[in-house]
This record gives sequence, C-alpha cells and structure tokens, in this order.
Amino acid sequence: TFDQLKMPLEADRLVGGNTLITDTYGQRVIEVDAKGAKVWEWQAPQGMHPYDVERLANGRTLVVMYPSLVVEVDRNGEVVWKLEELEGVFDADRLLNGNTLIALYGANLVREVNAKGETVWEAKAKQPNDVDRLPNGNTLVGTADSWVELSPDGKVVSENQRGKRVSEVTRH
Repeated sequence: TFDQLKMPLEADRLVGGNTLITDTYGQRVIEVDAKGAKVWEWQAPQGMHPYDVERLANGRTLVVMYPSLVVEVDRNGEVVWKLEELEGVFDADRLLNGNTLIALYGANLVREVNAKGETVWEAKAKQPNDVDRLPNGNTLVGTADSWVELSPDGKVVSENQRGKRVSEVTRH
C-alpha cells in the first residue's frame, strides 16, 4: 500500500490505531490499520488533489482537495456535504459548533462557514496553509512566511515572521 502512494501530504492517527492518509497525486484518501493494510479508500473527483483529511466525531471524513473543493464523505464513500469553487483551499477543520474553518491560500483568506456554506467569519491572511481555532476563540494561521494569531474581530494578536512557509500550526 505505502509503495503505491503518490505524494502523501497528510497522515492522521485515529483513535484505535488506524491512520488516514492523503495520497495527493493518487487522487485518493486511504485508511490503513496498524499493520499497514488498507481498510478504507475514497477516490477524489478527477482533477482534485487531497491535501488535508480529518475523521469527524460522527465517523465521516472531511477531505480538502486542492484547488477548490471540501467534502464530507460517509463510510460508503458518499458525499454528504460539500463546498465548491473555493480559491486555492489548503486546509479545513470542523469546529465544535459544527461550522467549518477553511484556509484559502489562493484568496489570502481564512473563512468560517456554517452547515449551509454561508460565511459567518472571515479574515485576511497572506497565503494561509493551515488554520486552527484556539480555545480562547482566536484563530491560529500558518502562512507563506509566518504564523499569525487573529482575534475574533480579525485583528492580529501576535505574529512570528519566519521567512519560510508554515505548513502546520498547533498550540498545546
């Protein structure tokens, strides 16, 4: 299974020991067990490249596909929710309130949408790669050359210019 991967960008260890992997140029997402055996696979639409993946609390899987699509798929591979025509989407996280937080690299924006796909919050960020909502309500963003923390009103709380891409942000 692993020798057939074509540029895996994301791997998430799941509760129970399985791992979700984005096979970006293979245009699929796979789940493997602790021994590496494939237990689930979802094929992305033609021309879409999985960049990010997250197993949701409801058992479904949230998949980000560059350049323009975010989907939620069930265990049977059926798309049950989607956002289309996004501008260079790199990352998406499902929030505790059910909304989805999205990094739109091509639009220089981070955006929160509700279940209907309506924008409920948005802030500018230079080429965001990754976005996480913090427990205090602020938003942490990895960008093309820094990480930045934004307040709920979109103002910069703190920033660290790195001069290099920050692909993943997490605060513990």
